[in-house]
Amino acid sequence: MGSARTVVAWCAAMAFAGGCASIAGLDSIQESACAPNCGGTDAGGVGDGSGGEHESGDSSDGGTPEAAGADTGVDEASDVGAADASDGAEPDAADAIADSADAVADATDAAPAADAVADGGGDATGCTGGPPAPVSSADSGAGPTSFTANWVASSGATTYDLDVSTSSSFSSFVLGNQNVGNVTSYAVTGLACGTTYYYRVRAGDGCGASGNSGTITAATTACSTAPCTKTITTSLSQANPFSAAVIISYSMVGGGGGGGEDLSSTAGAPGSQASGSFTLGPGITLDVFVGGGGGFGDASCVNGGAGGGGAGGWGGGGGGNGSNGLGAGGGGGSSAILLGATLQAYAAGGTGGNTVASSDGHGGGGGTNGGGAGGTGGLGAGTSGGSNVGGNGSGGGSGGNGATGGNGKSGSGKGGSSGANGQVGASTCASNYGGGGGGGYGGGGGSDSGSSASLGASTWATATALPAAAGNGGGTGTGGNAGLVILSYTSPTGVCSL
Repeated sequence: MGSARTVVAWCAAMAFAGGCASIAGLDSIQESACAPNCGGTDAGGVGDGSGGEHESGDSSDGGTPEAAGADTGVDEASDVGAADASDGAEPDAADAIADSADAVADATDAAPAADAVADGGGDATGCTGGPPAPVSSADSGAGPTSFTANWVASSGATTYDLDVSTSSSFSSFVLGNQNVGNVTSYAVTGLACGTTYYYRVRAGDGCGASGNSGTITAATTACSTAPCTKTITTSLSQANPFSAAVIISYSMVGGGGGGGEDLSSTAGAPGSQASGSFTLGPGITLDVFVGGGGGFGDASCVNGGAGGGGAGGWGGGGGGNGSNGLGAGGGGGSSAILLGATLQAYAAGGTGGNTVASSDGHGGGGGTNGGGAGGTGGLGAGTSGGSNVGGNGSGGGSGGNGATGGNGKSGSGKGGSSGANGQVGASTCASNYGGGGGGGYGGGGGSDSGSSASLGASTWATATALPAAAGNGGGTGTGGNAGLVILSYTSPTGVCSL
């Protein structure tokens, strides 16, 4: 074969051409020179024991090392079960392990584990990966508790996932991987006022998800510094809508007593007023009740008639009494504030107006806890107002639990239903018992024929301070005006939720 260099060159050429079998018959020096290119195959079947060759029968070696120990560890080109040095971008069909150049684990392969041969560009479903990342854009419509996140549509995307965080590194989430559908904007609500937020978005299709968009910084507007006002004209029952305790200031007045009716009658007394503040803790239920006005006492009939007591959430007003052509007004209902069913504050209703300065026809007391008793008189006392119910007058009906005040027996003026003005009624004496009914929660007491109706609390639905007329007692022939409750507070979220 010539010089050793020539032999090496020849061997290399033969190996390149797949002609390693042609080294059969070479002497041991030539075999040794060719062994690195041809796997040390002793085509002649005779091992020379040099330690750099495989032993006899090598040419059909299927990947099993020789028992004689002369094998140097080089696997044959036909070896099955390991990545060959000749593997390119894809392994052989029989290879169980991909070589370092294989693209099995490429980002576009949706199911690499299922591929028998690495495809280098998608899987059996034809996917080539998710859509490109969307381009995020500035937020819009920011308010104290919300903003709208925006982005530009990504080609081929059918859905988007949104992240929102108070951390620029997204170490925690307000919204995490929130699927918002196939849209390019999303209103993020329920946020804290005056707070900075960050958002990013990903696009998806049937093959996978994109990477994150750029991060956008958004901010809710400043918290409200002006107090919120809640004017209550009938009743309120609501759990604290905030996650934190809130301090609430209040001003309130009870329902006015109904007026008496006689030449020497007196007007009903106004409801008492109360103000202060309390702390509404998280999860605590706030109950508020507005006292109704007491009904008037009608003396137009022979035996007179008493006004009904106004309703109150903590105590109803007592009914008045009447006799011998005299009629006393019913007491007004109390306004009250309860926290978790425990009384926090109240403003008692006014006493109903008397008639003459005798024991005939004293007006019922304003309700506190249970309501005042009706005054004594020739036709019997009015009953006490129970909790949530105004007392009956001797002829006047009670102001019920938020219901319309009862009529006097002769059909004279009706008390207002919850929040409504008392109604003017025509007095008749068929049963010799006239009298105006008490108002329901926040309702005005019943009024006499020809007199103006007493005022219900709905008259002041937009008031931010107690009006002078709220809780006024009724004059002759007139029921008392309803009470009113006004709350004010600073919202911890910037939204007035009570």
